[in-house]
Amino acid sequence: MGWASQAVNRERGWLLPTAAVVLIAYGLVQVVSGVVAEVRRRRPGRRRGRRRATDGDTSRRLPA
Repeated sequence: MGWASQAVNRERGWLLPTAAVVLIAYGLVQVVSGVVAEVRRRRPGRRRGRRRATDGDTSRRLPA
């Protein structure tokens, strides 16, 4: 990264390290997001929201 920083003017020497930090942070967010999604996918009992009474349980339906 040093040679690339020298290729850019000294006035903008902060640009490449900042871009590198932003890209690394973005990559880490993507990895963590994928891991969290995989863990949630593997735990089917832990879902948000409520179940509907009609999800296969027909004993609670009112007669038509």
